[in-house]
Amino acid sequence: MRQIVDTAKRYNNFVRMDMEDLGHCQATLDLLHELRQMYDNVGTVIQAYLYRAEQDVKDLKGVSLRLVKGTYKEPPEVAFQDKQQVDENYMNIIQLHLLNGSYTAIATHETDMQQQLVKEGYTMRVYVPFWERLVRIFYEPACITPAKRRVRIKRLFLEIIFCTIVNIF
Repeated sequence: MRQIVDTAKRYNNFVRMDMEDLGHCQATLDLLHELRQMYDNVGTVIQAYLYRAEQDVKDLKGVSLRLVKGTYKEPPEVAFQDKQQVDENYMNIIQLHLLNGSYTAIATHETDMQQQLVKEGYTMRVYVPFWERLVRIFYEPACITPAKRRVRIKRLFLEIIFCTIVNIF
């Protein structure tokens, strides 16, 4: 992992270590702490449905984090089971990390939340997953001419730009 982060640093890139289920959570955070002693271009993901999320965010002040609600089914001893509780904790850790002045990537499909953050003056990037469609364009039958393929790619990228602008405003 050091080699990956070191290479990324040489090219002025950032590495975000993904978070898996609870069984990998502490090991991921331990590795992050070890890497952060040498590198500032590495961060991770914190899952709001875990009870430990708030303390993890506090402990990671100054670290670039991606905050998500979480998708794994964890037992009630370690994770919120109620959607409303997860949503409340999600908003809590977002606010906590933003107010710490730390770079915060918020993983959400909720356009109301995105628009509210923009209104509050936060920079917003919206990920629009068009990869599957782009791959299909490149793997279309050979009978599609290169010119027609270029037109389809151009349309797709214009759609991506339009969707991103619509989502931000």
